[in-house]
Amino acid sequence: MAMARTEERLERYETAVRSAESFYFQNAERLNGRMAMLGFLIAVGTEALTGHTLIGQVVFGIFGIDY
Repeated sequence: MAMARTEERLERYETAVRSAESFYFQNAERLNGRMAMLGFLIAVGTEALTGHTLIGQVVFGIFGIDY
């Protein structure tokens, strides 16, 4: 009797873990994709406003070299 109860608990636990992992990873991937799209939009907008390429902006910002 105790063995069946333990197996039932283990099965419910594993089902709950799979459900939680699925929910977490779907939300994490969705957020990651949205942040990537936002970063790309900011990079394109900055390039359009300044006239400098993204690489040029990074090089100038980090090293202070104007090309």
